[in-house]
Order: sequence, then structure tokens, then C-alpha cells
Amino acid sequence: MTASADSWVTTDRVLAAIKEYLTACPQSHFTTAAIAEHMGADEYSVRRAFGWLKTDGLIDVVPCVSSVRYTRTRGEKYSVAVYEVMEAFGPPDLAALHRTFCCGRGG
Repeated sequence: MTASADSWVTTDRVLAAIKEYLTACPQSHFTTAAIAEHMGADEYSVRRAFGWLKTDGLIDVVPCVSSVRYTRTRGEKYSVAVYEVMEAFGPPDLAALHRTFCCGRGG
């Protein structure tokens, strides 16, 4: 996937690329750099989409895990976040919650 402008990098396309990447690789974690490389896109555009995907609860940072990268100019080491896809749940069953917590019966 390549394009001259970063306008084609949308949250939907990034999420599809994440799922494609995870299907192709035997791992459950990923970084913005890995997905950008997989898409053939600019990492900054992918990072922007990651922000929205994280806000929407579709991906999240893996706690206590980071990846080490090096700057291009001086080779200085820095840490980057590692992400994972969040499990999708259906809407809450409010009637069952009401029965359980207000009426004392299980749903």
C-alpha cells in the first residue's frame, strides 16, 4: 500500500492494517512503526490514527512493555509504546444489571 499523500491514512484503514499485520505475524503486540511499515505509510500519520483508535477503546498500550528504538541523527536510544487490540464487547444488558443489583435476583 503506497500513496503520495497521507490523507488516505484513516483510522479504518489503520485498524484494517493492524488486523492484517496480526494475521500475518504470530504475535499479538505491535508498534506504530511496524504498522506504518506494513502499510507503506508515514509513521506520523499512523501515530495520529493510533491516538483516535486508543480514544475509541479499539487499541490500548500494553502495560509494562516497551520497544527500544534509536534516533536517526545521533543513534540515541528511546522507548516507544507497544499496543494491542482490545476485545470488543456488546452493549450492556441493563435489565439484567437492574435485576441483579436492585431486585436481588440473578439475570
